[in-house]
Amino acid sequence: MPHEFDLPTVPPSVAAPSFEMPEAKPEPLPRLYVAWVVFFAIFGLLIYGSLGGQKSEKIDTSAATTWKQKEQAIELKLGLFSLSSKSGGKMRKAAFRDEIEDLFVEAKSNHAAQRLRIVLRLEDGEQPFGDDLKNLAKSPLASDKAFGELSAQKKLDSKVATGLLARLNEKGLAEKLLRVRVLESMGDKSVRQKLFPPEKAMRMTLLMFAILVSLFLGFAAWLTYYFMRRDGRWLPKGMVFQDIDKGRADRLILAASIVIGSFVLGSELARAAYSTVGKLAIFTPAITVAFAIFAIFSVPIAGYRIRPKSMGLTTHKIGEEIAWGVGATIANIPLVILASLLMMSLKDYLPGGGHPISDELLKGQDAAGLAKILFFAAIVAPIWEEIVFRGLIFPGLAKVTSGPLVGAIVSSLLFAAIHPQGALGVIPLGTIAMMLCGVGYQRRSIVSGMVFHSLNNAGALLVALLLSSAMK
Repeated sequence: MPHEFDLPTVPPSVAAPSFEMPEAKPEPLPRLYVAWVVFFAIFGLLIYGSLGGQKSEKIDTSAATTWKQKEQAIELKLGLFSLSSKSGGKMRKAAFRDEIEDLFVEAKSNHAAQRLRIVLRLEDGEQPFGDDLKNLAKSPLASDKAFGELSAQKKLDSKVATGLLARLNEKGLAEKLLRVRVLESMGDKSVRQKLFPPEKAMRMTLLMFAILVSLFLGFAAWLTYYFMRRDGRWLPKGMVFQDIDKGRADRLILAASIVIGSFVLGSELARAAYSTVGKLAIFTPAITVAFAIFAIFSVPIAGYRIRPKSMGLTTHKIGEEIAWGVGATIANIPLVILASLLMMSLKDYLPGGGHPISDELLKGQDAAGLAKILFFAAIVAPIWEEIVFRGLIFPGLAKVTSGPLVGAIVSSLLFAAIHPQGALGVIPLGTIAMMLCGVGYQRRSIVSGMVFHSLNNAGALLVALLLSSAMK
């Protein structure tokens, strides 16, 4: 018999009632307006240093620089034809017609342009223009006369040709190409590959091919996202710190100010310590930022403890986060190319555009130097910048303004404005920052943004390295 106090059992098919109480929402914290004063003071100084301090630093568009770029483009083309001739191919007819026409106006006042027109006509299998040869014949310079004589004669005695070549004092592309043609006519069939090595042109061609493939994959990524989003499978999860009040948003902004301030302090300490500790001083900003991030995660800020988990900084679904970071990197390629084209169209009107890292790559770096640059650009910067801009500033601004879109725009402009590229760099950098905000909003985590940021910086370094090696 059942005991009189036995309770009836619940059938397995019937769910037991739940008595769990809903989680209590934390009490709102009082506003901390001083956080915004500190925030705008720090960013005001950084923006002034980046934008206001670079008023005179525009992309160099001087005649000398433009001429050098023209020569480099033609030299790369010659390198491709050098590869073609080495493999038994033939150069197409009128290969340099566009370049010759482009030099028409400049050749009237620039002897270097005139000489280049002459030798490019010879490369196309045509006779030089008579006016160009006459102008060189009238020139008081012995090098011009020698150039004209070498260009006008179809067949030259080797002794005469050697004497005329010795009178070519200039070291430009025209003289280099004419020397190749003369030596080839004298029987030296390897001189073209020596003076116009095809390796540079091959690297540039492979780079252009890789960019085109990446562009195609980028459009494919956007189409995939569109259809998956339309089917309701890739709906955004929302932003980090989505449910905070304005008081807590103030404290996020104060935490961001602390980390940014530590970076500024570390940079100044690095400059001061360089004379004593040498190149090791470059690690100072990374160290000060690491301490600041540890502090804001460990110590409550005016009564609010910021936890890494609130930013999605966990190993939960790490594979998905990495996949989204890779996908966002690919999808961003068409956007950054369009933004870069817009930037170049405004280069004559806005200051900036260069980056210290690009300058370092152009100077040439050994393996240790490249490893150092890669470490800071592809590892250190993506971690702390994502924590600050997409983990703290973006949600903080979104809460105290009219929503995520305004927060994304303002945080992206701030991100772009403090970088050393100046006003011109705001366009591509702002585009990248908006994409990073979008990825963070899609995943409710900054982990995928860190992956995207790291791959983007590494890719930009690789492109800059290939370009610098091709242009040397």
